[in-house]
Amino acid sequence: MGSKRKRPEKQSGQVGDSTKKQKINSASSGEQEYSCANHPVLKHYFRHVLTLREYIVSQLALTENPRAEYLSQYGKSAEPRKNHRVETIKTLLDTSIVGLNDVQNRSSLHERRAQDLAVFTQQLPSSTLGNNTDPGDSLQTEAIYFVIWLLFRRHQPPAKPQHLLCQGFERLSGATAQNGIKENAIAGIPGVVYQHANQHVQALTSSAWCSLLSLLGRGGDLIMVDLLLESCLFVPDVDSAKSLSQLSGNPLTTIPTIPTVETTKRVSTDGNDASKTNSRHHDPNVRKLSDIRLVRNRMYYSKPAFTSRGCVKLGMHSIHVLERCRNLDDIQETVQIMKYIFPRQFKLHNVFTFVRDHRETALPFKDYTLRETEIRQKAERSQAEVAVKWKADLAPKPVLPRRLRGVAFDLVQLLRKLHHRCSYTELLKHHCPISTELQPMYASQKQFSSTDLATPVSCVSAFCQAVIKKVIPRGFWGTGEMLEHNQRVILQMTDQFLRARKFETLSLDEIMSTLKVSAMPWLAPPQTADQKMSISDFEKRKELLAEFVYYLFDSFLMPLVRSNFHITESGVHRNRLFYFRQDIWQKMSEPAMAELKAKLFEELKTEKVRAKLASRTFGFSHVRLLPKAVGFRPITNLRRRPYVWQNGKRILGRSINSAIAPAFQVLNYEKSTHQVELGCSLFSVGDIYPKLKEFSTRQKCAGRGGQPLYFVKVDVQACFDTVPQEHLLQVVTALLSSEEYHVEKHAEVKPPQVVGQRQEVLKTKAVIKFNALARPANRLGHEGLESHEANGQGNVIAVGPLGHQSHNKHAIADLLREHVEHNIVKIGRKYYRQKNGIPQGSVLSSLLCNFFYGSLEKDVLKFTGRADTILIRLIDDFLLVSLDQGVAIRFLQLMHLGIPDYGLSVKAEKSLTNFDCHINGQQVPRCHNKEFPYCGLLIDSKTLDIKKSAATRINTNVADSLTVEHASVPGRTFRRKALK
Repeated sequence: MGSKRKRPEKQSGQVGDSTKKQKINSASSGEQEYSCANHPVLKHYFRHVLTLREYIVSQLALTENPRAEYLSQYGKSAEPRKNHRVETIKTLLDTSIVGLNDVQNRSSLHERRAQDLAVFTQQLPSSTLGNNTDPGDSLQTEAIYFVIWLLFRRHQPPAKPQHLLCQGFERLSGATAQNGIKENAIAGIPGVVYQHANQHVQALTSSAWCSLLSLLGRGGDLIMVDLLLESCLFVPDVDSAKSLSQLSGNPLTTIPTIPTVETTKRVSTDGNDASKTNSRHHDPNVRKLSDIRLVRNRMYYSKPAFTSRGCVKLGMHSIHVLERCRNLDDIQETVQIMKYIFPRQFKLHNVFTFVRDHRETALPFKDYTLRETEIRQKAERSQAEVAVKWKADLAPKPVLPRRLRGVAFDLVQLLRKLHHRCSYTELLKHHCPISTELQPMYASQKQFSSTDLATPVSCVSAFCQAVIKKVIPRGFWGTGEMLEHNQRVILQMTDQFLRARKFETLSLDEIMSTLKVSAMPWLAPPQTADQKMSISDFEKRKELLAEFVYYLFDSFLMPLVRSNFHITESGVHRNRLFYFRQDIWQKMSEPAMAELKAKLFEELKTEKVRAKLASRTFGFSHVRLLPKAVGFRPITNLRRRPYVWQNGKRILGRSINSAIAPAFQVLNYEKSTHQVELGCSLFSVGDIYPKLKEFSTRQKCAGRGGQPLYFVKVDVQACFDTVPQEHLLQVVTALLSSEEYHVEKHAEVKPPQVVGQRQEVLKTKAVIKFNALARPANRLGHEGLESHEANGQGNVIAVGPLGHQSHNKHAIADLLREHVEHNIVKIGRKYYRQKNGIPQGSVLSSLLCNFFYGSLEKDVLKFTGRADTILIRLIDDFLLVSLDQGVAIRFLQLMHLGIPDYGLSVKAEKSLTNFDCHINGQQVPRCHNKEFPYCGLLIDSKTLDIKKSAATRINTNVADSLTVEHASVPGRTFRRKALK
């Protein structure tokens, strides 16, 4: 009988060693319903998740400190009377959680820390840190100061440590001295000054933590330093026992998740299935095909190109690489095009191996329409490297990668020829003709729905499939019977791609799942046609095919659709997309845009605009038109990040909404303290029910239950476009109650939204939500951390504050004035200023509107503030319910007359009552039903009961409101949408 196998010994210094020896039961306190190691959030970030008691005992056990056993049982004795200090420390030990990962070389780490400690004590001779003395209360503060000093020492200027303990501290420099904060220098932290209080430092220097340090004995100060430096510390949140707040360490939002173990899929080497992969050999630096999703919204809302005569140009756009490379006999141009099709083979930026730079694009993947600069810089670097290597001035001519020689090169040459022979315009006219029945619509546009002029998606699909058949050589799809199969798959996926709704898309894995790789000879390496395909050969063929398929959809199909069609949703059909030919869209939108410019905007000179934009923190916006049932609605996207030049590089700048975020956060704070100034404002449809219920209860208590109720509904005309700007700014600036505000950024980290048996298999990420809170500078705020309550969900990690900004009252007022009075919009090549109203699409628009109309109610509609009357308003929809018919008629007369000081006028045809009434000799529309409609709801005119109105769903298609997820885990999206 053989000898028994011995379990390999673990290296010393690992956290897991002592925790197994001590047999500590962290759940003995009964405070947690889950073990620390299985915390639903922290387990994705840390390999070791322990209670504070487990961590401290493990560190004491490493040095065989006799206090390890004492602390493992501290506070657990069954004494009838316990000291309050003991209870406090016991709660701290058992409810605080420590997350950390393995340290590669703990001995060298301790040596480096000892050197840093020597430097620190030399600068502070009075320091007793690390002198093997019994820790006292003052030593806790000294340990925290050493951690802060060391973190700043590890980061060279101008870099600043992200650690939570360093929030509010700055490195002492010439700039900080000039700013007048040199007097804020801290005696215990050499070279560091503080700008504002750090609530994490305050918490860690409390009496409970000082008492805990005194229990650790000699060397306990170094254990505390290790705890704060090399791990993350979490304590129970004040609002939820299951939620935690991060107290120390780098913010959880900046820590990468630990890699998960994935299942191994069986691999077929017959080459007949392009979707099967060998996950055992999968390179973690290569993005999976299922993770590469086509960015369909890149082709939405495109603008037409024009010829030199001012006519709309159809066909492929002139900036496309196939249009730019027009010399068919030039081999170098063919190589240039191949670099666009197969960028990974030429080591260029691609979706497979490169990480997206968030400064270059806000979309999931980069736009590869123009690669000339990248290709030129790559060639210059290659020439320089070869010149240095061979000591020559000229490098040899670049050669094609081995797999792209021969058949692949010939197919690209043929693709160029077919492209130049293809008449895109004639194909468009054939498959997407202009109906003669719709041509008279231009003469009487308001009588027709805008969407009637859209091209059916079946015609668009037929046009795109015809172009693919004519331009893409059949040799790309293989030979024999599989040629027809592969081409049919691509054409079917093209049709599915075009028919998808607004937020739907396709992944590269879906497109390639049924393609037969072995039937495509151009993928095979030269002179290996008769050899059996190996796994590595199959993976390489699939790699080449994936590049070609991605180019076909991303850089050929989408530019083709974008240059010939304007794709947009409508205000009626939810997620359904409409394809308008660019020439038709131009004729439709031109009159509507001209009317909008004349009514709402005034033109500015380009020179003045450039000077203005250079002197402020935010830029200009763009306007697009959204088709409605009749006419158009202007849409302004203020979340769009414009491109700016920085250090000679084109990067994304700040959006307008991001630039005005401090004003939004300050007004949000004032909203919470000035509820009266909001009047009868509602912020959602869900706020209607509590208001009416409270009114109904009040009437019953007063003995007025059962009396007839009089309803009046009015709709303000062009609410956002008619508000007087100067009057609005006077109302809003009067609300600013503090001379200075502090804005702090916080984050919530929630468990991944994955349930079921696959949650340990799927690559999941925690859900991170950022928000910012403002408060007056003279108020010490801990409400930032308290605001992250779990709301019944539990297992939420509150992180923050992550940043701190101070804003003067006058700076906020100036920012509001600049945003409202100088809202610059670019239409075509000209710039305009919005001369009236509030910028639509602004994060501030609803809040400003509510404050402004709240002032209207206080000044003009005081008579509605009676006990037998209630007035509610959702943005611009007013609803008055009163027991007094005279009040209802007076309100209706006043609103129909208009209020010029507030720019208010109503649409008389949209007013509605439940009683007969004449205003200015005209009958006001009356609702004869028992249920009164308001904002998609039906309100019982006797009992004030509420239900959803079905009238809005009569002419709508349920399919238009859906978004179907086609990824590998469609159930996850369905569950999130269904339980939202």
